[in-house]
Amino acid sequence: MGTVRYKATVSYDGYAYDGWQSQPNGNTIQDKIEYALSKLCNRQIRIVGAGRTDAGVHAKGMVFHFDSELTLPSWKWKMGINTYLPHDIAIQDVCIVDDDFHARFGSKIKHYRYTIDLDGNNPFTYRYAYQNRFPLDIDLMKQASLIYLGEHDFTSMNSSPLETNQIKRVDKIEFSQEENLLYIDFYGPGFLRFMVRMMAGCLIEVGHHRSSIDEIQAILDSKERGSCHYKAVANGLCLVSIVYDTCKHETNENF
Repeated sequence: MGTVRYKATVSYDGYAYDGWQSQPNGNTIQDKIEYALSKLCNRQIRIVGAGRTDAGVHAKGMVFHFDSELTLPSWKWKMGINTYLPHDIAIQDVCIVDDDFHARFGSKIKHYRYTIDLDGNNPFTYRYAYQNRFPLDIDLMKQASLIYLGEHDFTSMNSSPLETNQIKRVDKIEFSQEENLLYIDFYGPGFLRFMVRMMAGCLIEVGHHRSSIDEIQAILDSKERGSCHYKAVANGLCLVSIVYDTCKHETNENF
């Protein structure tokens, strides 16, 4: 059959890891998955992720691709990889895709969620939510979020290298609440490093009345690296899902 390209979806609790991208110490999500795949395939396997999450950031639907000559049913890939993964990282799905599928360059929409525990000091959410200890003006936060919608130069709200294209588009920002948890959902084709955390951090400062909508607008308009001093904590952020164009999947009978 030759080499086949596979698309995989993985969920992980990022609290104990140094982010997605491989590092010499081996304590990253990518390192753990590559180790598991290499054990399963009995040869070194490299994966390509849809992006990079920072240390402490979580994911429900991170996507990556890899190539392998090994052919297994989807459920065996899932079970086999998970056998070699720690319990806070779990493969959710594996499927065959076209040879030109690319997890990073083929993505269309990414959905990030930032979670705020409005009560704060909650031992059951501290790993997954910003612990808010002061009243939040959520209506004002919603007004401030309108600043980000559309296409903007986000040089002042990220830490990606300046040679990276700093112009990004934010399609939608939604607020919702379940009991004491406030969710801020960000949707767009792609985000720069720390961009979502800085946007969320600015909104939190506005909600605390420690900053204003005009100040946030001025930070965005400045297009100056380092002008934004607000960055929400990593553990409140989760990559929820990534949308792709329809790609070839083998039928269940053949895969």
